[in-house]
Amino acid sequence: MSLPTGAAKRLELARESPGLPPDPGLTGEAHEDDPGGPISPGWIPDDLITYTQEVWERFLGRPVPKEEAIEMLVNARRVAEVLCKAASALEEKQP
Repeated sequence: MSLPTGAAKRLELARESPGLPPDPGLTGEAHEDDPGGPISPGWIPDDLITYTQEVWERFLGRPVPKEEAIEMLVNARRVAEVLCKAASALEEKQP
């Protein structure tokens, strides 16, 4: 399974960026394809949620609802932000 085209391009751009962009927070809107669905941060596109569901469903051997996929992505971003802050703090300490 490969990344959806848009997700692959975003991943490539993210690798070139020195850090993560600020988290815009919740959009307060559901996804276009599921207006009654879960509210997610604006930085998570639908194709990334679907890809996350597919990957984790194979790994876990059970269906992964959108809410859980969104939570996984938000948590992964939080971990990345902490690691970026820790790396910056280490760089500042070095002479």
